[in-house]
Amino acid sequence: MRRVSAWLRSAQRVVVYVGNGVSGGGDATTQIDNAAAWNSEDRAAFGHVRGLEVDSAAFEKFWREWRHSKRARKPVEVHNSLVELTHRFPNVTFITERIDGLLTMAGADNVIELYGNAFRDRCSACNRVRPNSDRGHCLACNAPGHTIRPDIVLLGETVDQNLLAGAELLTKRANVVLVVGSDATSYPGAALMDRARTRGARIVMIGSGERTRRAVADVAIPASPEFVFKALEHALDDRVSSGTSEEVLSDDGFAILSFLTGQRADTFGYTFEQALAWKDWEIERHLGTLPWLFPLLTRSQVNPDAPKPKREDFELLAADDRVRCAMRDAFHLMLRFYGFEWRDGRVAKAQNWKNGFASWAATPCHHDLFISRILGALNLTGMRDESVAFLCAVELEVKYYRGRDAHGPLRHWRLAVAPQVPASRLAI
Repeated sequence: MRRVSAWLRSAQRVVVYVGNGVSGGGDATTQIDNAAAWNSEDRAAFGHVRGLEVDSAAFEKFWREWRHSKRARKPVEVHNSLVELTHRFPNVTFITERIDGLLTMAGADNVIELYGNAFRDRCSACNRVRPNSDRGHCLACNAPGHTIRPDIVLLGETVDQNLLAGAELLTKRANVVLVVGSDATSYPGAALMDRARTRGARIVMIGSGERTRRAVADVAIPASPEFVFKALEHALDDRVSSGTSEEVLSDDGFAILSFLTGQRADTFGYTFEQALAWKDWEIERHLGTLPWLFPLLTRSQVNPDAPKPKREDFELLAADDRVRCAMRDAFHLMLRFYGFEWRDGRVAKAQNWKNGFASWAATPCHHDLFISRILGALNLTGMRDESVAFLCAVELEVKYYRGRDAHGPLRHWRLAVAPQVPASRLAI
């Protein structure tokens, strides 16, 4: 909350992207009027442009009755809380996928409705919004009455390109983009997030679900949106920082925290949960993710874009139980990869030993550096016992397999485990 509120406090332009629900989330906006929840017959008859062309009378009746059933609609708490939060921003624009107009009813200004509003009419002949009609004709263009339809984008139609271009320009200029109730997995939301991120905008996903595309997020918060909005309100209203500068993570430190706690993806779009599920051959193909799993003070040669936290960051990361648990899970994953296992507080050979460490231990290779990285990262995050146990195990084996040539990797591994290792001496 402190990091996100700091981004918002310094932002000159904020864009709030409101979706139509997330997968597996507890968002109050989920599935209210989502056409994806319709059966195939309803989609073809009332949600697809073919329904308008085949039977315009039934199409018009359906949407007229739909409006009538929603006549008493009111903004839900998530909309009211969101609008209340945005009153603290100097410049804010809403972009929404919703077609019910609830954001405007909640008091939101500058709302771009990508898919239109089902409570407005539009003449498909002259494209006039809210056209007047008399005796079944549009008074503006004299087209027959069946050309008047709800002002929404149906299946089989595309979003208005001028509207989309305006939304894209706003997201490119934004300093922070708040994404509410959206997985950011479908067009055009996914494209807008990608363009905003390439221009340096901070992407904050609130109320994220199981299928949220965390590759575009700087942080994805799975908590209830109403709770997050209230917490951000209090954080923004409290202008006095409660801690010193040493208590705040750097950008790289925060990126590592977010990745290890499952709130964002790495530079390749992989989340921590995905990495833990990898098989050995998948780990070999995704070595660029290892600097995210095991961060160091130095820049990684395998993945130069990976974060490089400061020593002060490691002090805060080591104090976080979630980070240590995540690092321990990642450590056990790599033990399995190298043919070891954690047994009774020590590292022992596993059954697949021949396919792990023993398969490459005879000659120097990049795995020497990765082991050095694992040892150093564990040591920096306060897991010295695990680091020493791993060193003891590989120390015996590398002496056996390389003989006199073992002094090279052993020197680096022992430096990685040694207390107060200088930043310039850590491997990769």
